[in-house]
Amino acid sequence: MTAPRLPRLLFISKPLLPPYRDGTKCLVREICCHVQVAEPSVLGDGLPAAELGNGTRVESVYATAGSYAPSAWDNARAALWVLFRSRAQLWQFVFAPNVTSSLVGRLLKWFRRVPVVQTIASPPKSFEQPARLLFGDIIVAQSEWTRRQFYESYHSLQKTPPRIEVIHPAVSATLQAQSDTAVKEARVEVGAAADAQILLYPGDLEMSQGAARVAQVAEEMLARHPRAHIVFAYRNKTPAAAKCAEELSRALSHERVTVIANVRNIHALVQASSAILFPVDDLYGKVDLPIVLLEALVLGTPVLVSEEGPLAELKGALQVPLHRADAGDQFEPSAWQSAVDWVLSEEGSAEQLRQAQAALPLFSAERMTRSYEGLYRELLAAR
Repeated sequence: MTAPRLPRLLFISKPLLPPYRDGTKCLVREICCHVQVAEPSVLGDGLPAAELGNGTRVESVYATAGSYAPSAWDNARAALWVLFRSRAQLWQFVFAPNVTSSLVGRLLKWFRRVPVVQTIASPPKSFEQPARLLFGDIIVAQSEWTRRQFYESYHSLQKTPPRIEVIHPAVSATLQAQSDTAVKEARVEVGAAADAQILLYPGDLEMSQGAARVAQVAEEMLARHPRAHIVFAYRNKTPAAAKCAEELSRALSHERVTVIANVRNIHALVQASSAILFPVDDLYGKVDLPIVLLEALVLGTPVLVSEEGPLAELKGALQVPLHRADAGDQFEPSAWQSAVDWVLSEEGSAEQLRQAQAALPLFSAERMTRSYEGLYRELLAAR
C-alpha cells in the first residue's frame, strides 16, 4: 500500500543557494534537512542541492544567490512565482519584516488562501507599526526579546497582539571540528602567529556598533595580553563596508590587528580563536542569535556577548555588561577587558567550554524542527 503523500511546505526567503553563511539560509536549510511532516521546497535555481536534503525541491526562481539583500526585481519575481505557480499547502515566510515586504506577503496570503507561518528572521528597524509588519497565521520570533518588543508595541497602541511563538535558531548537526591544517591556514590568512591568542569579532562593520566597541578596548587588550591578536572578520553586506574597514584599519594601525573581509574558512578561524567578542545590542540585519556564535559554541571557542537584547538568551556564552549603569548608553570597556582576562585564563577557558557543551542541546536542529512541525500540523489540520 502506498503511503499518503505529505503536504508540500514552501519556504519564501532569500535564494536558497550556496554559500550558506546567512542566518536565514541556515535556518531554512536545517528545517529542510530534518522535517518529517511535510515535503519542503525552496526558491532557488531549480537544481538539486545536497545541502538541503534529498527530499527538498528547489524551485527555479532565481538565477544566482544574489547579494546580502535581494534586489527589488528579485523580490518581485519571487512574489509573482508564489502567486501564480506555487502549489504548496503551507507557506513559511522567513525574512526581516519591513512594511513593503510584509504587505506583499499579506496580499499573497489573501489571494491564495494558504496558511502561513511567518518567521521573523531578524528584528525590524522599528517596532512602531507592528500590525504592518506581521501577517502570518502564526508568527515565530527567534528570541523572547523580539516577542516582547512586539507585544509592548501592540499594547502601547491599545491593540491585541497576534499569537507569537518563540523558537530559537539552531546550529547545523553536520558542523565538525576543523583539521589542524585548516586552523594553521586560517592563522596565516589573518597574519596571526602560531601561538597567538586570537580575539575574533565575526560581524558586520556598518550595521551595528560592535566593531567600534571592540576597537575601543583593543589597545588595552593588546597591552595586557602580549600574545593577543585582534581580528575583525566581516562580510560586505553593503557598499559602506569597505569604507568602514578602511577607517577601522587606520584607527587601529597595529601589527597585531587584522581587518579582513570574507575569510576563506570562517569555521577554522573560529576554532583558531581564543575568544569571540560580540558587544552588540542592535541585531538589525542579523538573526537574534547569530549562527557564527552558535558554531563557536560547538567548536569549543568561548563566546562573549552583551547581556542586553536577544543575546542575553544565548546560553553557554558569557554575558557581559554593555553599558555603564550610571551613564545611560555609554559603553563600559572595563567589563569587557575583565571578561577577556577571564576567558584567556586556563580556569576561565575550561569553565566556558563546560557551559557551552551543556547548552548545545538547546540549539539542536532536531529540537528546532520539531517545534516548527507542531505549528505545521496545527495549521494543516485547521485547513
